[in-house]
Amino acid sequence: MRLTLEEKLKMCEEHVLNKKSLSHISEDNGNYNIGNLKYLINFYKKFGKDVF
Repeated sequence: MRLTLEEKLKMCEEHVLNKKSLSHISEDNGNYNIGNLKYLINFYKKFGKDVF
């Protein structure tokens, strides 16, 4: 399952802004890999939403 950039941005914002757990976000998005999710979140924290 491929996710669009908008979906990836939404996942990052759910964790950073809404304080949802990584496992909850992963389950909501078809068991998305938590390692990849952590990478995206760190990317989001460093550069902001403009890169998405």
